[in-house]
Amino acid sequence: MRWNIRTRFLSFLAQQGTLIQRSCPHTSQQNGRAERKHRHILDSVRAQLLSASCSEKFWGEAALTSVYVINRLPSQVIYNVSPFEQLYGTSPSYSNLKVFGCACFVLLHSHEHTKLEPRARLCCFLGYGTEHKVLIHTLRFHLLIYPAPNTTPCPPLTSELTQYHTTSAPPDLPSVSCEEPAPAPVRRSTREASINPLWQQAMNEELQALEKTHTWDYVNFPPGKKPIGCYSQEYDIDYEETFAPIARMTSVRSLLAIAAAKQWPLLQMDVKNAFLNGTLSEEVYMKPSPGTTPPPQKVCLLRRALYSLKQAPRPWFATFSSTIIQLGFTSSSHDSALFTRQTSRGIVLLLLYVDDMIITDDDPHAISDLQCYLGKHFEMKDLGILNYFLGLEISSSPSGYFLSQAKYAFDLLRRSVIIDSVTFSTPLDPNVRLTPFDGVPLDDPTLYRQLVGSLIYLTVTRPHIAYAVHIVSQFMVAPHTIHFIVVLRILRYIKGTLVHGLSSPLNPHWFSLDSLMLIGRAILLIDDLPLVIVSIWVMLLSSGEARNNLLFPVPAQSLNIVL
Repeated sequence: MRWNIRTRFLSFLAQQGTLIQRSCPHTSQQNGRAERKHRHILDSVRAQLLSASCSEKFWGEAALTSVYVINRLPSQVIYNVSPFEQLYGTSPSYSNLKVFGCACFVLLHSHEHTKLEPRARLCCFLGYGTEHKVLIHTLRFHLLIYPAPNTTPCPPLTSELTQYHTTSAPPDLPSVSCEEPAPAPVRRSTREASINPLWQQAMNEELQALEKTHTWDYVNFPPGKKPIGCYSQEYDIDYEETFAPIARMTSVRSLLAIAAAKQWPLLQMDVKNAFLNGTLSEEVYMKPSPGTTPPPQKVCLLRRALYSLKQAPRPWFATFSSTIIQLGFTSSSHDSALFTRQTSRGIVLLLLYVDDMIITDDDPHAISDLQCYLGKHFEMKDLGILNYFLGLEISSSPSGYFLSQAKYAFDLLRRSVIIDSVTFSTPLDPNVRLTPFDGVPLDDPTLYRQLVGSLIYLTVTRPHIAYAVHIVSQFMVAPHTIHFIVVLRILRYIKGTLVHGLSSPLNPHWFSLDSLMLIGRAILLIDDLPLVIVSIWVMLLSSGEARNNLLFPVPAQSLNIVL
């Protein structure tokens, strides 16, 4: 028998006549089979302790749990039979397997609580017993909640969830935000910001832009008027209409698909101080801004659409729209922020989102002329090839364009403070049916609403989570703990698929009339006479959708571009 340096059992082995071979110090390879099994168990122990954020003092329970699970898993060494079945001759049951370190509530007996005390005790699952059996109806497991082992007994579930989201990771555990530096603190006041030289430079540049565009006139304060800040505007006095069109995300995806199919370049430009190009139609008086030197007893009569005015986006869009139309562009009837121009050599597409724009065309000369024209009317910044737009990451390759929101998803996970390594292969459990009365109401639903709102924007490049996000968004008014657990599951699915996105291949051969399927017709009848016949065609994305085509949603938004 090969043995390590320890002298335990040596006398017993000598009495049995066993020949002992001692291994060399720090040479585990000489006892490879046993040491390899130890490594297998310890790897599982570390993973369980880190995942549940448990203290190292529970390594023994984690080791017993690892051995319990390993003995019930099929092994290639014994021809895909589990050690349990090899020993007892029957297949093991997996119905009682739970996540190590998860929360479980134990139902208390009537003599263990008073009338006003909780009926259950919060516990932490630390393994499987071999001597006693527990009635399952006295236990409730929450596999996504990992309570700290040193928490006091019987806390309410809402406080446990709050602690789960506000407690920082232990210093020896890797955090989800360790790969990127923490964001710079936000300056809360002008005095605090003025201390930083970079902020001083930015404020000076902004003041220069205000003077360059003649944003206001210094006038005497008229009687009966009141100088305002942008936060105190009143409707029909300081502003009227405020709506300004912006590009739809469906238009962004459509533009990328067209550029990929036609192999067109995608360029990005930015308008500096865009709102200052809009002319106000209302009479607005403002107190002089800090950092300026106005004449005594004078106020500012605004001429330009200053930032933070409620109506500022509207005059800017009107100015840009009228300017670009003079060059021969026309606004799309389906998206007012999409402008097209037909030339003798092709078509130019321009998509505007506030002050950011995407330009694509099959003619480089037309794009160059457009850039020169915009530079004469506005102060432009050429950002080159499109790679980042409104949180969307666009990467180009010889095979096409790839659209993702990896950084946005990473920032979302960092805000949710998910520090464990648990991931899921699906965003939603098909066996879960949520109702407005599940669980306990959250004390503060702010985090729930923020996470769901961010998930809604994440569906731009992840349409496969749209149904799961639709489910949790139904409980925004009064979310409960169970609803929050489902949101955490969606986030853990995103954590496991962080770099997933949409691909727009070059020359997509799948886009053909053979891939379209007619699913229905609508006939408009007036006085029993057929007036209009509308056919609805949809794109079949898989053979499964061919069998379920009647459930395919008709697009709520469309985009017509004649190429």
